[in-house]
Amino acid sequence: MTTSDAKATSISSGEEDFPLHFSEWLKRRRQELDLTQEQLAQGASCSVFAIRKMESGERRPSRQLAGMLAQSLEIPAENQPTFIQVARGERSIEYLPALIPSRASLPAEEPRPTTGNLPRSLTPFIGREPELAALGQLLQDPQCSLITIVGPGGIGKTRLAIEATQYVQDFFPDGIWFVPLAPLNSPTLMVPTIADTINFRFQDPADPQTRLLRYLCDKRSLIILDNAEHLLDGAGLFTELLNACPQVKLLVTSRERLNLLSEWVFEIMGLPVPASDRVEQFESYSSVALFLQSARRAFPRFMLDEIERAGIVDICRLVEGMPLAIELAASWLRTLSTAEIAAEIEHNLDFLSTSAPDVPERHHSMRAVFDHSWEMLSADEQQVLCQLSVFRGGFQRQAAEQVTGASLSILSALADRTLLRRSQAQLRGRTVRYDLHELIRQYCAAHLAEDPQAYAAAHERHCAFFLALAETADQELKGPKQLEWLNRLEQELGNLRAALEWTLKSNAAAQPMGELALRLAGALRWFWRMRSHFHEGHNWLVEALRQSSEKTTAGRASALLGMSLILNGLGDLRAARPLAEESVALYRELGDQRGLAEALTITGLTLVWQGEAVLSHARLEEALTLSREAGDRWGEAQVLYRLGSFLSDYGGDRVGPGMLAESAAILEELGESYLFSGVLDSLGVVETSLGDYAAARTHFERSLAVAREIGHPWGIADALTNLGCLFRIQGDYGTAQSHLESAHRIYQEHGRSTWEIDVLCALMENKIAQGDFSSAQLHLQAASNLFKLSENKWLHVLLLYFRGMLAYYQGDAGEAAGLLGETTALTRESQYKPDLARALIALGRVKRTLGEFEQASELILEGLDLFRTLGHKLGMAIALEELAAVCAAQNEGGQATMLFSVAHTLREKLGAPLPPVDSTAYDSAIAANRTQLGETAFKEIWASASVRPFQEVVEGILENYRLNEAEPHQTG
Repeated sequence: MTTSDAKATSISSGEEDFPLHFSEWLKRRRQELDLTQEQLAQGASCSVFAIRKMESGERRPSRQLAGMLAQSLEIPAENQPTFIQVARGERSIEYLPALIPSRASLPAEEPRPTTGNLPRSLTPFIGREPELAALGQLLQDPQCSLITIVGPGGIGKTRLAIEATQYVQDFFPDGIWFVPLAPLNSPTLMVPTIADTINFRFQDPADPQTRLLRYLCDKRSLIILDNAEHLLDGAGLFTELLNACPQVKLLVTSRERLNLLSEWVFEIMGLPVPASDRVEQFESYSSVALFLQSARRAFPRFMLDEIERAGIVDICRLVEGMPLAIELAASWLRTLSTAEIAAEIEHNLDFLSTSAPDVPERHHSMRAVFDHSWEMLSADEQQVLCQLSVFRGGFQRQAAEQVTGASLSILSALADRTLLRRSQAQLRGRTVRYDLHELIRQYCAAHLAEDPQAYAAAHERHCAFFLALAETADQELKGPKQLEWLNRLEQELGNLRAALEWTLKSNAAAQPMGELALRLAGALRWFWRMRSHFHEGHNWLVEALRQSSEKTTAGRASALLGMSLILNGLGDLRAARPLAEESVALYRELGDQRGLAEALTITGLTLVWQGEAVLSHARLEEALTLSREAGDRWGEAQVLYRLGSFLSDYGGDRVGPGMLAESAAILEELGESYLFSGVLDSLGVVETSLGDYAAARTHFERSLAVAREIGHPWGIADALTNLGCLFRIQGDYGTAQSHLESAHRIYQEHGRSTWEIDVLCALMENKIAQGDFSSAQLHLQAASNLFKLSENKWLHVLLLYFRGMLAYYQGDAGEAAGLLGETTALTRESQYKPDLARALIALGRVKRTLGEFEQASELILEGLDLFRTLGHKLGMAIALEELAAVCAAQNEGGQATMLFSVAHTLREKLGAPLPPVDSTAYDSAIAANRTQLGETAFKEIWASASVRPFQEVVEGILENYRLNEAEPHQTG
């Protein structure tokens, strides 16, 4: 019987080596029919990728595809329905032997000798599609004769090498031979081992190498040399073999590159890991698929649910997709949950082990894997590798040199041995970055901890390096290299966390470590603020301040200022203010003028939102003077921004926009983007109030672009919110909703803050404008839940105002009057002038509804006067409409028509249509006026009023009603 016949009989007769899985049967059947994967894919009208997935056990065919496969695999027509059921998993694989006719009944074939000894894979191969494709190309490339698959132990080099050969067998008619080198203890044994593997027998023991090369010289073979890292002294044999045997290719697996000129290095990493358990196609990630396959072998009752999904992601992330570690972790499912397994891995490398007898000794545990590599290092290499374990998330060469004393040659040697990785993300950049696989880092950290003195010294050098980096960044973040330094700090976030953790753990409130913790945490305050790492920054600062014992130090002043800055960003003004004031006092005592100016600025900003306008103004003015005296241009720009925003947005002071423009000019000159984004937003807000919507949109969109460029989430949310409000004003409610929802998602994704109330109120206003009160109520409830006990008076004003407006539109005028009356009282106290004007007019509307026309007129006129002073055009149009409604309710048809006409013309010029929620009442009032006056008189009054300058009308109305601007009515 030929080899082919024996193979066919085994498949069709159910002998002992019949495959256990459909995937393996599919591969065998394809090979029996002498089909490549490409040919089978073409016959079945599917992709090669689909065939590979099915042969690896990761995918089952659809019913239609199974039918196409049945025809391509020569399944008789009467047996194809059963085949489809087996392929779909609806019937056992045991049905397959009876589906294929015996070879004895088929025409005889020419015997085709088969050579090679590839080991049988007992489990389906999962993932590595890009690597397989790349290796397949190299194996077919005539220019490539020696490929070394390199990677740390347990990364899956051997399985990848074997799998890659499945797709190139036709290129090597003289066989693909697998030579295991792990058992060898001397390079001299390689020649006889290779000879034994390829079934070559030495007739004459003299000069075996020459005789082996002579035998192979005309062969077209592929030789896999597995686990060559401990035999590199004999790597010259590979060169001699290739020179003597031009049609032979070598595929080597090794933990270390061979350093031969002819070598093509093929480095592999861990399997892809999902970012979270919520990603789409969670099970398609090969690290997850491997875990699930291993889990179901170890524990057949294992079920994937929501809790286990999160644990699987943690496991795959902790082992960075290393296949051996994933399989070892899954073996514990008989006794532990995935969450418990992840917790053990994080703290105990020895946990990843097995006693399974069919696992090679070197793979019984991750410690055994790493011990093998460790023993191959020199003493200097071991020392450096231990100290490199203090880094988290990678490091640059300069950091490695300063912290560990690593020379370039040692770093290169460790990289060659695949114990140190060159970060893929940095290969395109100017600075190379290195990192350690997390399990290797744990292994080395344990070795370092064996010498407590060396352990402490390495951590102290690491802390000193990153403290210096953070303090340099604190200055660089205020200039043209802001984005570069933001990205660098983001990249070094793991190391910064490790340094903070070390200072706090080793401190126990003792100097000097306590001051170092304060300095490091304080130096990172603007990074945390600019990248919206509010909650993390808050936690580090809280702990650093808790452990500090000295009360008058620069570190404490900086940390207090950082806490206030972070809490201000979170909207917790109650906690932010005393910290900022304590920082001011410390900087005064220390005589640090720049620090004092910055602390006064943050204090003033906090006071603005707490409604203490006079005190806030004083603090900001002092900060401006100090910044200018110190020559601190960034500090000056920051104060001008905060002061200008306060004066223009909330105080109605015409000096404000000039300060904003001056701040923008300084920031553009400095090349600073973070504050610049905020200044652009403030300028847009001013232009919106003045009715210059085109300029406002330009500033908002530029602010959005700048915030996106530097990765500033809160800035992106602010710009999107302002754009959303602008689109609402212009009647584009759909675009407004889209922008506002995007802003809201940012708050939800980057940590909650009470500033989210601003977006929720904007969403509420957009829904009210369209008459969707139920959606508005939901937004109001969410905002109210978030507000709780916040001392942010401006946000309190917003909530009160929209509660009142929603109550009004839902028909509860009494409730609306109470809420809007409280709003006017708060805005008077806090001097939020645009909000006061809006609240006065809204309260006037409610009073009109209640029939209190005289009080309604007084309130609306006061609001109109405020909007006139501010230059707020849309506000004046709204006030004129409300006055017209009061006149119409009192049957003053001529005056009402004139006011409606002026307001309508102003809205048309602005491009700000009346909201749909008000259109019915508006149309009814105009129709009543038309009826009262008659068509001719109505048209004459409307036409005459439409060409009058609105400023003239406003001034005339205010003069006629003799409103005393110096003594406004205290109503509400």
